[in-house]
Amino acid sequence: MAETDFDNTAIEALPPLKELVASLDMRARKSLGQNFLFDLNLTRRIARSAISLNGTTIEVGPGPGGLTRALLLEGAESVIAVEKDFRAATVLDSLLTAAGDRLQLVEGDALKTPLWEMGSAPRRIIANLPYNIATTLLIQWLGQAQAFESMTLMFQREVAERITAQPGSSAYGRLSILTGWIADATILFDIPPDAFVPAPKVTSSVVQIRPLPAPRFECDRKALEEQVGGVVGSFFAAHEDGHLVDRAETCAHLRQLLSADGAGAGAISTGEVFTQLQTPRSVVMMVMVLVLVMVVVVMVVVMVLVL
Repeated sequence: MAETDFDNTAIEALPPLKELVASLDMRARKSLGQNFLFDLNLTRRIARSAISLNGTTIEVGPGPGGLTRALLLEGAESVIAVEKDFRAATVLDSLLTAAGDRLQLVEGDALKTPLWEMGSAPRRIIANLPYNIATTLLIQWLGQAQAFESMTLMFQREVAERITAQPGSSAYGRLSILTGWIADATILFDIPPDAFVPAPKVTSSVVQIRPLPAPRFECDRKALEEQVGGVVGSFFAAHEDGHLVDRAETCAHLRQLLSADGAGAGAISTGEVFTQLQTPRSVVMMVMVLVLVMVVVVMVVVMVLVL
């Protein structure tokens, strides 16, 4: 729907977010991974990035409601905001009144809330995610990807690069494989640290994930997560006798798992996946540096003993 389909006069008349937050003393809490975004130009840009705002738009962690306002001003038909912080109800009260039945606040933990059952289709998630649980939330939602039209989410830049990485790149790994199996993912734009209150130490990126009608190839998701997590997350997992796991053997298991030959147009290239897994140059470099450091330490100890 277009912005003109709704009368946003009451929302536009609300006091600026910074004033509202200051008057109610709602400071961002580190324990909740909160970094507030007050710039309405940025939040409206995020809202406009959605494929559409028809049906149900789900926001996780609205906080004082910066992105929530933007979604409503950009014409969201129905917004469901899921918030764990009990203080948000007070801050969002005036926005809830101004938006009427277009906005619903659900007080609860997003990790325990089945977003895929909320509202009516088409559904989408648009959120400035708490960094401390962002990856966990994404993996959970990918398990119900077909329930969503899109997910437009904010991550730390490093995490965004891992989600959207292509085979052969240094960022390619578990998140890339799990996301690429079920969806297309793109980094839309970056947001600098100074746009947030408080300012994080890293740049943030807005990522759009568009679930496919069906996975790229037949595969049991739980088995995929276990195999991918084992291979990518632990190249050098040790046996009880202290010997390293044979990477080629582990990769063979994953190759067998992925060989349901959805390797048609647009599918993940398993050949590239395993080339990347079997030649972990970054891991080799790390091991070499550790060995070098150990040698230097030994030499220093020997010199001290001799002297």
